[in-house]
Amino acid sequence: MAMIPSRDTTVLSATSTDILNAIRNTLGGGYATSVPIADGSDANRQRIGTAIIGNADIRNQFVGMLNAIGLTIIKSAIYYNEWADAKLGTMEYGEIAREAFVEIVMPHLYNPNAGADEYFAWDKPKVEEALHFINYKTFYKIPISRFELRKAFSYASGVEDLLSNLISRAEVSEQYDEYLAMRYIVARNIVDGHAKINHIDVITKDNASDVAEDILAISDDLDFMSRDYNAAGVLRTFPKSEQWVIMTPRAKAVQNVNVLANAFNLNKVEWSGVQKRFDRLVPTEEEYERMEQLFPDKNWYRRFTSDEENFLNTISIMMMSKDKLMVLDTVIESESANIGETMMQFFWYHHHKIMSDSPFGMLIAFSTAEMTVTAVTINPASVTQYKKGQSYQFTATVTGSVGIDKSVTWEISGENSPNTYINENGLLYIAPDENAATITVRAVANQDGTTAKTASVTLA
Repeated sequence: MAMIPSRDTTVLSATSTDILNAIRNTLGGGYATSVPIADGSDANRQRIGTAIIGNADIRNQFVGMLNAIGLTIIKSAIYYNEWADAKLGTMEYGEIAREAFVEIVMPHLYNPNAGADEYFAWDKPKVEEALHFINYKTFYKIPISRFELRKAFSYASGVEDLLSNLISRAEVSEQYDEYLAMRYIVARNIVDGHAKINHIDVITKDNASDVAEDILAISDDLDFMSRDYNAAGVLRTFPKSEQWVIMTPRAKAVQNVNVLANAFNLNKVEWSGVQKRFDRLVPTEEEYERMEQLFPDKNWYRRFTSDEENFLNTISIMMMSKDKLMVLDTVIESESANIGETMMQFFWYHHHKIMSDSPFGMLIAFSTAEMTVTAVTINPASVTQYKKGQSYQFTATVTGSVGIDKSVTWEISGENSPNTYINENGLLYIAPDENAATITVRAVANQDGTTAKTASVTLA
């Protein structure tokens, strides 16, 4: 079960004297005997430094406690990533997260004359599910030299600064990579056709109000039951409390924040929790290299093509539900060791996560590009000598602009039996009493609702 930690906004406020005495009290024993109590004076601080640095065992205990203190603060400050409000928390056990969505059930017409079999028939709800696996296993190796240890005892705030430096190196690295991974998941959904794309003109101060109206219209539409705004096509709503509006700094600069905040019935402070930012969707070369370390599985991660990058660069505003990203921390641990040959102390911070997305969540991108479908193809193109009482699977491929909706709506015509049908996945069932000479199967691209392809099914 995922556990969501409370968001701790405290900062490191202890002085070097406080830290030294806390470490001494915690370790006790031989450490406390060898290391004097800290009183904040220069002479006292130098005696403590000599006692710690000059004894390998004492030094290792001291650095180990710095590591433990640093990990505790990092865990409490893990939510600095602006998108991290979408994280589900920590999954303490297991390696797989199962996500289920239960569809609403159909209504029934009341019939007082219905038999018991009808009354007690099991109206099984449709349950969709998705499985998410741990796919993000990273660690950060942070060295601290003997010189840095000595320096920590050379001035009043030295130990405090050493600990802050240790924390910041690990924390900033981890938060940056987490954001890159989240941003990649969103961008990959967009180019793979798993997001709703809305066309807008290039945003200027002159048309900013028109763009705001588009956002508000869609936001209101999300209050109603629909299958249009999630990749799984389930029937659901996305209330305003669960919506994010995500903008680049440039797009945010020309938008009327008051208009959007009022539309969401929020003041400016509350609006800041709904409105998030992103810098861009196309990674830099350095960011690509970092992500290749984060995600070595090429079946899950791959660089964007030049066409995909060009399309992503046309997007400066997105809308996303808070449950779109499926991110769970599974391991946050640290280790430390002394490397005698180099006179260095090393820290390893390990972070493992489930880094995925929900097919039931909402993602809408506002793009200045024109979205066009060039063709729909069907496989197989025809079926000859069909057999009654059997099923035939058809698949459709939609080609066109990057990011288009690649789903189709299936239709049939020419059938004579009411029991012959094709389902939403392209599975055609020929009823035993079917006698049509030819049945036409048609796939219509959902992107434009007009581009289509047909296949013929002829009687044996």
